[in-house]
Amino acid sequence: MTPAEHLIDRLTRIGGGIIHSGGKMQIRIPDTPEGGRLMAELRRNRDAVAHELRSTGPERWRRDFEYWLPERCRFVDGYWSPVEDLRGDFIGWGGVTRDCSQEDFEALIEVEVYIETHGSIRWCYGLVLAYLLTTEMAEARRPRC
Repeated sequence: MTPAEHLIDRLTRIGGGIIHSGGKMQIRIPDTPEGGRLMAELRRNRDAVAHELRSTGPERWRRDFEYWLPERCRFVDGYWSPVEDLRGDFIGWGGVTRDCSQEDFEALIEVEVYIETHGSIRWCYGLVLAYLLTTEMAEARRPRC
């Protein structure tokens, strides 16, 4: 792990978030002593962190994805979610906006779940957003076989 990756990982672990878009970096960090120390380190290493965040492709999002998946989703036999719904939750998760493309998200998620294509709609079998399990939507999304 590079020093920049280590800083980004520490930020994620304390509940913070960071995006780099249009040459600007936006950081959401808890207002704690640890958060203050980490913010100072991020500022000192701004160029290295920005370089790390500019990387392209699905690997750019793997760290966030690995935290998001167990927190926001459940694997439940017989349930499914459209990829677009899962991506929509992921890109806004934790109060940080991610510019993760549909293609990058699908590349991440295909490692975790079976995806079937029906025309232009892609369904993730067995994976459902956890909050849906407590609503009537979960029953509505149960396949009718």
